[in-house]
Amino acid sequence: MGVNFIKAYSATRDLGALIHLLKGSLGTGVLAMPMAFKNSGIIFGSVGTVIVGIICTHCVYVLVKSSQELCRRQKIPSLDFAETAEAAFKDGPVALQKFSKTARKFVNGSLVATVYSSLCVYVVFVASSIKQVGDYYMDYTDVLDIRVYIPMLLVLLIPIGLIRDLKYLVPLSALANIFILSSFVITLYYIFRDILDTSDKKYIANIEQLPLFFATVIFAMEGIGVVMPLENSMKHPNHFIGKVGIINIAMFIVVVLYSAIGLLGYLRYGEVVKGSVTLNLPESEIPAQVVKILYAVAILFSYGLQFYVPTSIVWPDIEEKIPKAYGNIFQTAFRIGTITCTG
Repeated sequence: MGVNFIKAYSATRDLGALIHLLKGSLGTGVLAMPMAFKNSGIIFGSVGTVIVGIICTHCVYVLVKSSQELCRRQKIPSLDFAETAEAAFKDGPVALQKFSKTARKFVNGSLVATVYSSLCVYVVFVASSIKQVGDYYMDYTDVLDIRVYIPMLLVLLIPIGLIRDLKYLVPLSALANIFILSSFVITLYYIFRDILDTSDKKYIANIEQLPLFFATVIFAMEGIGVVMPLENSMKHPNHFIGKVGIINIAMFIVVVLYSAIGLLGYLRYGEVVKGSVTLNLPESEIPAQVVKILYAVAILFSYGLQFYVPTSIVWPDIEEKIPKAYGNIFQTAFRIGTITCTG
């Protein structure tokens, strides 16, 4: 996508919003779905994944619909996640109105803590994936510690994190989605290379394992943090919800992919399936190494989108205390410092 073409977009288009929402939901958690099915069983996992997907979709729908209604009542163009919570309390029962600012701070604090922590996981995941492939081609004495790979990643993470507008992140999200889908195809090749056997697989797991299933699926489908920034940046926000809205399309794709990877991965590897299904792929084969690299690059490209959310929350409060003449310099320094801290 050329630079002039990107600049022609005054706001995030429907396709761009769909790409971002898919990328926000297709993180490292999808690779753990076979492990989730191990902790649920074939039947419970298949039904449970769909139910969790419906609940997540419903929650996003309620959030966006409430935000749009509150915007209409207050006659303002847009509200972010925390502003929606604050406005809801202000517009709610009298006894709860005094907690409006607390609600806003709680939502912002939760988002910042969650996303910055996830970014640390992203860094470790990408570094670990590259290290696995690198170790195979190195002599034992030349193997590098993961702490060497992480600083090397900062050379790529910092330029991505310095992108301030969502529409300029669309090409990276699009490439990330292509890499993830390519990884899925190669992973499915290994899964279907031999006949799948259901005879030794559980249909419903023990009850004490089920909380691990729900925890994994909910973590895997997390993408709530990017919902309001996307809806607010869309040229046609009304396209975000509805029977054939962006939310329903994206979540349908997510649920299908998660269910397929989870079920098929569990049928192939059974009780020996690992936390990331890519770890079950043979280390010595080129396609398996390509999967690890592609998924690592996909998560690397996702860093900017995830980084956008907490930065848009934290930076405005800092910006108020800085002279306007130095705002751009300080924001660049803040972004570089935060990215370095995640490393």
